[in-house]
Amino acid sequence: MYGRIKNGVVVDVSTDPNTQFHPILAAEFVEIPDKVKAGWTFDGTEYAPPVVPDPEPIEPEQVKRAIISPVDFKFLFTLTERVKIKELRATDLALDDFYSMLDDPRLTVIDLSNSRMIEGVNYAVNALAVAEVVADPEQRISEILGGGDAVTNA
Repeated sequence: MYGRIKNGVVVDVSTDPNTQFHPILAAEFVEIPDKVKAGWTFDGTEYAPPVVPDPEPIEPEQVKRAIISPVDFKFLFTLTERVKIKELRATDLALDDFYSMLDDPRLTVIDLSNSRMIEGVNYAVNALAVAEVVADPEQRISEILGGGDAVTNA
């Protein structure tokens, strides 16, 4: 297994970078352990999975339920973000798990104030930041959890 590391983060993983990437990028790949996935950090000696930060605690009187449809939720991400998430799902089990739940046809509404949804959005946006698709993850998290025009407050 081979990985391309930028700023201490594994940004790409490949079994054969010479056939899957442009030669300039393929030259940046180094051998990595099989368990390492895109988004893992490397400190020069050890690889570690990404740390998902705990969301800030919300005071009960501040809680408003922001309800949105699964399709409207996905549209809160840009086309570029959605395409990168689809690509990352192949190597990131946590991201794939989150989106598998969103893809479940039994899911009819999403509560953007739910702590598990907040955790999933944080994880997805931070994965996009590691992949260099999102420049300011805190701002994107805030925008997505704000729900845009599609939110119904309950």
